This record gives sequence, C-alpha cells and structure tokens, in this order.
Amino acid sequence: MKYFVFSDIHGCFSELINSLSQSGYDSNDDNHKLVFLGDAFDKNKEDYQTYLFLKNNIENGKLIWVLGNHDLYLLNVLNNKKINKFCYNTVVNIATGINSSLDNIDDCIETVINDGLLSLLNEHTQYYFETKKYVLTHAFIPFNKKELKYDPNWRDSSKDKWYSAINNMKGLKLAIVDKILIPDKTLVLGHIGAYYGNLTKLHPELIIDSKEFKKYSNKLMRYSKNNIEYFNTFYGERIIGIDSRCFDTGFVNIFIFED
Repeated sequence: MKYFVFSDIHGCFSELINSLSQSGYDSNDDNHKLVFLGDAFDKNKEDYQTYLFLKNNIENGKLIWVLGNHDLYLLNVLNNKKINKFCYNTVVNIATGINSSLDNIDDCIETVINDGLLSLLNEHTQYYFETKKYVLTHAFIPFNKKELKYDPNWRDSSKDKWYSAINNMKGLKLAIVDKILIPDKTLVLGHIGAYYGNLTKLHPELIIDSKEFKKYSNKLMRYSKNNIEYFNTFYGERIIGIDSRCFDTGFVNIFIFED
C-alpha cells in the first residue's frame, strides 16, 4: 500500500487538492490511501468542501482520519450542542453548505449532526495509525510526564491521556531535544508546523528553547508565508513533522511512504 499523509488542512480544500495532485495521488488507484493527521477546520476556509472530501473518502475506504485538537473541539461542540469560538464559523460554513437558508446557530448544529458529522468524528477517527515502520499521530503520543521518558504502554493509554497528547504543543521538542522516541519506529506528526524542526536544522547556532530561539520561532509563525522553507516537511532522527501552516503558506505537505 502507498500512503499519502497530510495534516492540519484547516479547511484549505483547494490547497490540499492541488498538493495531492502534485504528489501523484490517484483516487482511482486501489493501492493509494490517504492518512489525515487531524485539524480539518477552524480557519474560516472551504469547510463544507473539506467536510465532503473527508466524508466521501472515508465512506469509500480511501482515508484514515487521526484526531487533531481542533477536531476534539468540534466533537465537544456537537456532543454538547453548545458552540465555542473555535468552531462557530466551522459549524455555520458546513451547515449552510448543506442548507443555505439556515440563519440560527442551534439549527446549524442540528443540521451538521443530522448530516453525519458527529458520527463521522465518533465512529471513523482514531488516535494514531501504525505501520511496520511508522507511527502517525497529530501532536504526540502519551508519555511518562513525571520522568520525561518514553512509555512503552502508550497505545493503551486512557482517553484523557490521549486527549492531552493530541493537544501537546511540544511534540517535536520532546522528540528532538528530550529524545522521547518510539523504538524501531519513526514518528510522524502534524499540529505545530514543521518549523520547529527546520529551525533547529537551518539555525544550529540557536540554542534550542532559548529566548532567541523562541523569539525567532514566534516571528516565523507570524510571517510564515514569507518563510516557506521553514514549513516544508522536516526530517529528523526517527521524527518527521509535516504541518505546513497551509492557511498562510498556501501549500500542504504530502508525506508519501510504502509499508
């Protein structure tokens, strides 16, 4: 099987389709499969088109969806039927794509639930995807926080520990600096952008996590479209970072492997 992996599209449907086309992905090839590492919406982009793409490909057995932190925010909204600031535009965009006459947020929530988005998130997503050579997840895996080391039982972690891992903002740092790595596997992450790893590679003179490093990384996040080289796929020691911050840079990194 040939896997085409992407992450953090945040409604950037056009950018995703363009990047997949350039990568050689063929939706008619039974040997091609998509792996999405989470964060589907929440940047007020092409949410409805993105939703249809994910839904149709899951129904056709072409896509594996690994949960991201923004997906968890949306799941919480739909389960509790109570909107939050992260998901307001997402729910409205998808609901009005389904029914353009809607003008009430409660009706919008009911519409996306009835159309199947809640069941999609509940029944057709997972915390990670694993092959012989790779473990693919959104931000990081559960680990031993007290001793800051690898936990061999991470696969069987509780829901709360997985939710914490999915929201972890220091996944690349934990792998690159603290060497919390999976034995004999390469960890593939989205979530915070490949910039952290690329910054360590392109500027080895910067002391990792120093004030200068953090200042530089914050500047990259603010001006990402002018620093695209930092948002290409990062390849490190048994760690790969693929989030391209596509809503600013205009492209989606596609990591391809056969396993």
